[in-house]
Amino acid sequence: MEKKAEKASIVMHTIAGIAMGYASIFVGNNRLAVCYGIALLFIVGYILQATIGRKGLNWWVSNGMLAYLLIWFASWIFFYNIKVV
Repeated sequence: MEKKAEKASIVMHTIAGIAMGYASIFVGNNRLAVCYGIALLFIVGYILQATIGRKGLNWWVSNGMLAYLLIWFASWIFFYNIKVV
């Protein structure tokens, strides 16, 4: 069950990171985009906690938060550079 929860967390955070990276190019202010991105991170974490169960902060950081932040920034830069607008 533990591996299934880890996979679900990483997949959910990766999809949210790509979606937020794409949405970030439409926000005019970079600071506002960062605020939205961090807010989405906590929303996804809360939803995941409600569906999988409380696993703790260290588990969430290693199985979701780092993946989300990496994918979000990478996709934001990618979409910004190709200007999919």
